[in-house]
Amino acid sequence: MALDSIAAVILYDETASGFRAKDLCDRLALGLAGDVELRVNVWRTDVLKNPIEATLALSEAAAADLVVLALRSTTLVSTLVRQWLEDWGAAQHVEEAALVVLGGGAGDVLSPLGARQLQDFAASHGLKCFCQHEQALPGLDAGSGDARPHAVPVVPSLPEFPGSYFHWGLND
Repeated sequence: MALDSIAAVILYDETASGFRAKDLCDRLALGLAGDVELRVNVWRTDVLKNPIEATLALSEAAAADLVVLALRSTTLVSTLVRQWLEDWGAAQHVEEAALVVLGGGAGDVLSPLGARQLQDFAASHGLKCFCQHEQALPGLDAGSGDARPHAVPVVPSLPEFPGSYFHWGLND
């Protein structure tokens, strides 16, 4: 059966983070072959406080091939987002689903601790995980006996936010 669409869900905490994630998805869409369509649904993390909205976002993410987590705060993932991710991991039913994690602004990358947290989450749910992170994770070296890779896969840095993205669907 031919692939005719890819579903993505963006979960972002600040507008600039959402724009960066949307830009990444637009670039991905340009690289898709043939008539494959990229369908993107966008959710702001603060709506997860509302159980109805959180459930709607979760149902979309459960059927998504890709969840893009775009966070300005790149140290640790909040409890609210972490719980939603756990719910998504348990509910997702797409084979080879992936989690992509982007920092919010220029130079923002996920801390090694945050990267480890998300990599462990992804591994425990059979998900691929790609983080905007360029440093080795602490405690992983050749003699440690830990079979995990030394670094989290890297999402290439995106250029500076070029200005206004009027009517991109974020908070319209």
